[in-house]
Amino acid sequence: MSFTSFDTNTEPLFDGSVHEYLIFGRETCPNTGRKHLQGFVWFKERRRLPFLKKWISNAHFEGAKGTAEQNQKYCSKDGDYEEFGRLPVVQRGGNAFKNVLTAAESGNIADIKENYPGLFIRYKTNILSSVKFRVEELSESCGVWICGPPRCEKDSRIVNSHHAFLQNIITLYII
Repeated sequence: MSFTSFDTNTEPLFDGSVHEYLIFGRETCPNTGRKHLQGFVWFKERRRLPFLKKWISNAHFEGAKGTAEQNQKYCSKDGDYEEFGRLPVVQRGGNAFKNVLTAAESGNIADIKENYPGLFIRYKTNILSSVKFRVEELSESCGVWICGPPRCEKDSRIVNSHHAFLQNIITLYII
């Protein structure tokens, strides 16, 4: 979360139980010459705007653009800054999706459930549809396919055959 505060007398306070990281730099606007604080904060948990306004009442808050490293560099560019906590390292999910797709194609769904449960829950249908089944040629025929246009008595010929076994009304099996 990035912020701008024109109240340079009241600096943001770092609380290790709430904040993971905080940096703010003292800047001067090149157009107006107005002094302000430009900062970036990373909270340990998600926070809503009312909480932020209690922390720094007169600041303007926005979702940060760029990475934590880019925000750190921007806030410290003039050299007059204060930094607290540990800069968070965020791993992007590009490899996670690649790993999930590879595991899905090989049919290793249990591995996906164990290592990427969030992705599995969110994309279960897509993951399961990505499973590639082995379709090697069969050495022997394992069934008889009866093809023909609609209403040419395919079903009735099978039912009347003495080799037919009817499992249910819709599905017919030949013994």
